[in-house]
Amino acid sequence: MRKRVARSGEKPAAPVPGALVPEGGPRFTTQAAGWLAGKKWSGYLMATPLMLLVTALLLLPIGTFLLYSFLTPAPFRVGLPFTLENYRLAFTDPIYWRLMLNSVRIGLTTAAVSTVLGYALAYYASFCAGKAKMVILALTVVSILGGYLVRIYAWRIVLGTEGVLNSALGALGLSHNPLQFLLFSRSAVVVALVNIYIPFTALTVFASLENVGRDLIEAARDLGAGPLRAFGRVVLPLTGRAVFTSFLFVFLLTAADYITPQLIGGTEGAMIGVVVYDQFVKLGDWALGAALSFYIVIVFGVVLAVTWLTLRALGILRRGA
Repeated sequence: MRKRVARSGEKPAAPVPGALVPEGGPRFTTQAAGWLAGKKWSGYLMATPLMLLVTALLLLPIGTFLLYSFLTPAPFRVGLPFTLENYRLAFTDPIYWRLMLNSVRIGLTTAAVSTVLGYALAYYASFCAGKAKMVILALTVVSILGGYLVRIYAWRIVLGTEGVLNSALGALGLSHNPLQFLLFSRSAVVVALVNIYIPFTALTVFASLENVGRDLIEAARDLGAGPLRAFGRVVLPLTGRAVFTSFLFVFLLTAADYITPQLIGGTEGAMIGVVVYDQFVKLGDWALGAALSFYIVIVFGVVLAVTWLTLRALGILRRGA
């Protein structure tokens, strides 16, 4: 049987599945596969030093703290032998327990309020603001540039006995004596921290809301769902991860804060982070400070696990999230 010779300018026919591969084909395929594999492994090799550096930066402080927490304390140093006394003090001392409960309470309150208010701001910017959307986003970003300490001191001026709020109440005749409870209290810490973290929660949720298909909301409305039901059945579940991420971010940063309670918290607003700071900087008990740090990690992990399960039960977080 004669072979068909391709005419000049005619493209060769595509190989038929199951047909014999012409000589040289497998060699080319093997060479290509080897080249691709080499490129793949070379990428891994190039990324290995960076990954090792990042891993070391993450694990070295944690490993150091873990080791210190099992060592015997001495003034501004640690030494042998190994001991569990630091953890016994951290978990059984009623002072540390009260401070931990206060930290969790302030962290949960701040995270919940910041997430709700940030969600409302993000929802308005995404669905209702129209052309003013970019203005709202710009103002939100600008508010972050004010700085952490600047805003804490600003609230100290606003809530102080001679501050803006007490002066306004006195001028209006609503209060003859300055309100002492506004500053150096748990509520002062929450107000300041909420003011600091609302922009972060708003921007996180806004990015998620922008990805919600408007056609899904319209479909829900066409099926008879009202605005609230469409929000609860469509919008909220689709933004559940952003809600949990915002809550997680704010809770971890606020519940372990030590600057805000020192400046405007007083005795009522004292938190566990202040004690950890004092152990390392003022008292020099590095071993107990390290044990208290892991005490914080354990308690916060339990709180976040309960929060995650609660959001799943409420349908805010879908399965697989």
